[in-house]
Amino acid sequence: MWVAIAIILLLLIGFVAYKIMNVGTATEETTDKITIPALSEDEAGIPRQVWAKDTVRTLDLTQYFEDPDGDRLGYGASSMDHIVISFNDGIATFTPEQGWIGQEFVTFTADDGKGNEPVESNKVRLLVVPPEQLDEATSGQKTSLWYFVIAGIVILLLVITAIEYARRHNSGETEEEQKTE
Repeated sequence: MWVAIAIILLLLIGFVAYKIMNVGTATEETTDKITIPALSEDEAGIPRQVWAKDTVRTLDLTQYFEDPDGDRLGYGASSMDHIVISFNDGIATFTPEQGWIGQEFVTFTADDGKGNEPVESNKVRLLVVPPEQLDEATSGQKTSLWYFVIAGIVILLLVITAIEYARRHNSGETEEEQKTE
């Protein structure tokens, strides 16, 4: 009997977790949502940048470029259709078009101005998302939910074990009777 109850409770926990993870995904108006791709190995280097639509984002490029002689570096970026990038003392400022959501890719360059070839960054993914998707895009919310599901299952198993222990202990069964069950 306890096994059946445990299976039903585990299925219930799974169903609730599924519903929580998919809150807001089944909406009639899908024009204001963006699919957030999983991180991939080709995103090594400068990490993807994610921010809410109608806001700006900054990135300190001095963390990713360095001149061996300590010279001051000038920065540039490949052009994009919906995001303008400006530079000031190694800080890149991203300004998307008003109301635009989506993704673009940019490659940054750094140059010390002494005739050497500019150094290029990796291709950086820029994601502009609706404000309600920002937490999901930056915090890994769906992944962390599974920690709560696992914790719930462990607690459930502990409760079942405690109930079974109390049932056997209070019923007056001896150890010999328990072994014969």
